[in-house]
Amino acid sequence: METLKKLLALFAAVSLCCAVTACTELEEDCGDGDICDAGVGAGGEIGEGGADGEGGAVEPEPDYSIVLIRDISTEINGAGTPGSDICGVAVDCGGEAVTSNRVPTYDPGTGGICGQGTDQEPVGECDSGVARNNPNAALDDGMVCEPVDPDPNFDDNRSCYVSLGIDGELGVNFGRDLQGCTITIVEHAGRDTENYEVFICAADANGDPDTDTCLNGDIAAATTDMGGSVSIEIAAAEGEDEGEGEGEGDEG
Repeated sequence: METLKKLLALFAAVSLCCAVTACTELEEDCGDGDICDAGVGAGGEIGEGGADGEGGAVEPEPDYSIVLIRDISTEINGAGTPGSDICGVAVDCGGEAVTSNRVPTYDPGTGGICGQGTDQEPVGECDSGVARNNPNAALDDGMVCEPVDPDPNFDDNRSCYVSLGIDGELGVNFGRDLQGCTITIVEHAGRDTENYEVFICAADANGDPDTDTCLNGDIAAATTDMGGSVSIEIAAAEGEDEGEGEGEGDEG
């Protein structure tokens, strides 16, 4: 019996020695501030994928809320309405009409748009007094869009469409993500072919188009080659990938 007790005591001492040695070797592999735990395997307590192996923080997908229309016309209309003439921008999301009450971002191009001032307007073409630089004209569905008609939404003599001018831009912010929606742009097709391209972009801190953050990057959602109206169906947002980074740090 005495011999058995000695053997058990010796076995316990050897086991303790091995455990201490293993911990010491692990600590030598750890730098300052690292977690050293003899009971944690190579995956570590946190693991490669972040806390609990769930992966690091993922940037949220931005809301692509702005319809950005950019004129790409090559010929100047000398009648005071150069560039594409946008009558309205209509949005339908799942059968629900979405409207905007925000003043559109308007960066008029060149060519002499009526309403910009007598030093820029073509002589004799803007005598009617109808201003063609009214960005708010694009906030309705564009169904009223004749050159002789003032915008019915206003009691002054504003045009029912807005002329972009050559290389001009118009951005309408709808305040919600437009993925999965249908966008219709009504353009007054006149005697000249005035073309434009359309981008669906996120808003910057000021609510203006962030041209660095558009769906499909710098590839337009639509481009006209004969002017006129277009209807664009924007694909719904893709679902988040499941299981990303799962379990990478759960086990040693």
